Amino acid sequence: MRFQSNKLLNTLLVLGSVVFFIACDEEFNTIGSDIFDENDRVADATYEVSAVNNKMDRIRTDNLPVFQLGDYKDPVYGKTNYEFITQVSLSSTVFGKYSQELEDNSDADDSDATIVENETVSSVYLYIPFFSEEVEDTTSTEVDENDPKEFTLDSIYGNMDQEFNLKVQESTYYLRRLDPDQEFTEAQEYYSDGDLKSFNTTVIYDDVYKIDPSEILFFENEDDPDTEDEDESQNVSSRLTPGLYVQLDNAFFQEKILDMEGNSVLANSDNLKDYLRGFYFSIDSPTDDLLMLLDIENANIRINYDYDEWDNNDTTDDTSDDQIVTSSGNITLSLSSNGNDVHVNFIEESAYPAVITEQLNSAEDASRIYLRGGAGAYAALDLFVGEDLEALRAENRLVNQADLLLYIDTEAMNSYGDPIYPDRLFLYKLEEGESIVDQVADVQLDAGGAIYSGVLELDENDNPWRYRFGVTEHVTEILRGDSENVTLGLSFTADVTNFNYVAATSEGNDIMAPKTAAISPLGVILYGNNISQDNNDKKLRLELYYTKTK
Repeated sequence: MRFQSNKLLNTLLVLGSVVFFIACDEEFNTIGSDIFDENDRVADATYEVSAVNNKMDRIRTDNLPVFQLGDYKDPVYGKTNYEFITQVSLSSTVFGKYSQELEDNSDADDSDATIVENETVSSVYLYIPFFSEEVEDTTSTEVDENDPKEFTLDSIYGNMDQEFNLKVQESTYYLRRLDPDQEFTEAQEYYSDGDLKSFNTTVIYDDVYKIDPSEILFFENEDDPDTEDEDESQNVSSRLTPGLYVQLDNAFFQEKILDMEGNSVLANSDNLKDYLRGFYFSIDSPTDDLLMLLDIENANIRINYDYDEWDNNDTTDDTSDDQIVTSSGNITLSLSSNGNDVHVNFIEESAYPAVITEQLNSAEDASRIYLRGGAGAYAALDLFVGEDLEALRAENRLVNQADLLLYIDTEAMNSYGDPIYPDRLFLYKLEEGESIVDQVADVQLDAGGAIYSGVLELDENDNPWRYRFGVTEHVTEILRGDSENVTLGLSFTADVTNFNYVAATSEGNDIMAPKTAAISPLGVILYGNNISQDNNDKKLRLELYYTKTK
């Protein structure tokens, strides 16, 4: 984000000026909560906003903060399939107590303790957390620490009670971290339309699975024989929040990891990523909707193993009772991108309905705006259409509030079935891939959306109604001549505080899109500006509340 610090200062100055004018003259009290509460308030000026629908060809989807897996059937836009590929990092290259070099030389050294350890995989588990929240216990009863805690999952779309087939495969495709075409100085870009299935080889998991919203508990304590009244083996030793938790193939990790101890393929991260190139995740199409948003940053594969160890329990010189015993250990393969790992989400959409496709391929002002997350649809908006900006600037207006209003076509949405409405839309500078100053001010001032907004608003009957963006400072900069009246992009975001933008293409042209737009599977239909007189109150528009200064 190329936001200059002086813009924030300008925002503070403008906000301060607004407060000054409110304090000095109650006649101009047109800013703040009154605007939001009194929906029949008449704006001082209303301006045309043009909207053109566009369809993305693809969007960059490497190293997203959230990864999607499954199928989502949007009632308006149809079915979308999500799969992903990920690299892994190894927590340790020494298995057991000793390195492979010490084991290989154990017969020649002077220590009885160094022996060939014969490390053998006992179990392998994949864990990928869901995004969840612990349910607060409001009861007054005493809580049993060995009972699972309750969680609510906020990362599942569709029917989570159904069974589906989960598949995990080794991939032989090498995911470069740096782009050779940029002399290895820039990150390699990966996009939603990639197709790497032909590189999938060994299947390490392929079975029917069902989501369990419960906490995952482990009971790995040994019972202490000296405590007669308690069995410590029944006490929880550790716990995990709900997530995908499956047992993988032992033989694969024995051959690929433990048997390669001391080999150069495990010597460093780069060697590992060239040797074990990654894992590909997919599910067979379930009967109902099922889309999981996964916390890849906290995901891992845990390899548990047994190994031989020389046991000398006493400190005397008598070695008659010394023996080789079996001990246990574990290592992890992390799926986190905090290091140098690369992950890529692949998104495959079905064809949109013809009525929508026709609008997306038109360069005319839209009667309806069609928005879809992922590699979906977005709109290009232009403010002050047909206005003489120089004449407006000459009027010396102090903009108290500027609102961009977008109304939902609920009739169209409901005609497709039972829609899910996105909680928030996102507005940004389309060609530049930059945030507008109002969003930055909102985040910097911790205003909770009061400045920038973009959140779903309900009508008096609590039905989805509209989205409103506060663009006061953006419009102020235009009318002061401090900023060009650039085309704005209308899209989605999963996090309004995220200022990252990624490359995308639309009809072969390069554009920029909010990074978290790739995460949203949802869509919505809004009224545009090219609509009938009957719906004029729902027309896309820019409303200004201002004070004329001398």
